[in-house]
Amino acid sequence: MILSFLGIADDLQRMLDSLDDKKSENVESLVEGITLINDKLHRRLSSLKVEPFDSEGVQFDPEIHDAMMTQSSDDHEDGVVIQEFEKGYKYKDKVIRHAKVIVNSKVESKEAE
Repeated sequence: MILSFLGIADDLQRMLDSLDDKKSENVESLVEGITLINDKLHRRLSSLKVEPFDSEGVQFDPEIHDAMMTQSSDDHEDGVVIQEFEKGYKYKDKVIRHAKVIVNSKVESKEAE
């Protein structure tokens, strides 16, 4: 499995090596390269049955989320994830990394009043 990621490491190294002393004047080309490598990485993870899951806008669930902090927002219901710091990942149906998130808390806004 580790060998399957070495191609991605090679791609990253080639991209870094291609940057000239001017720190690459072609930002679009750099962004395109990063996007291609990111896509390749996610295709490889997917082939291994490792998939990210979305958290923003869903109800906080301690089985799949780690609440890093709470904030108060009138735009969301209480207990809804309003921002994701790090994506969560599942292997098949098992959570292998919890998503790190900010959760809406209406309690904070009531205490401030």
